Amino acid sequence: GLVACACMGAFAAPQLAAPVMSNTRAMTLPRISNAQVHQAMNRNMALVSRAQKINQVAELKKTDGRLSKIAFLGVPVLAWVGFNILGPAQNQLTDMSAEAQAKAGK
Repeated sequence: GLVACACMGAFAAPQLAAPVMSNTRAMTLPRISNAQVHQAMNRNMALVSRAQKINQVAELKKTDGRLSKIAFLGVPVLAWVGFNILGPAQNQLTDMSAEAQAKAGK
């Protein structure tokens, strides 16, 4: 209400601003007992400890090394593929060198 009245120029005429200005009161803080203060502090401490535990779990997940485990599983796969490729490749090289020697020996 107050911001809208200021934006629309309600305070340009004092008779328009009177109803808005009459509703303003001094801010008073509510009375709080010691028990309520302690409850609020305990609630806050519980929230802080819960947030710290969540951060600890996040740190554990960040450093659990899943990527390295997956990469480590790829090593035997690549070794097996290499083993299966190198056998026929060596046979082909042997055949090619034998052909080259036969052509040179003619």
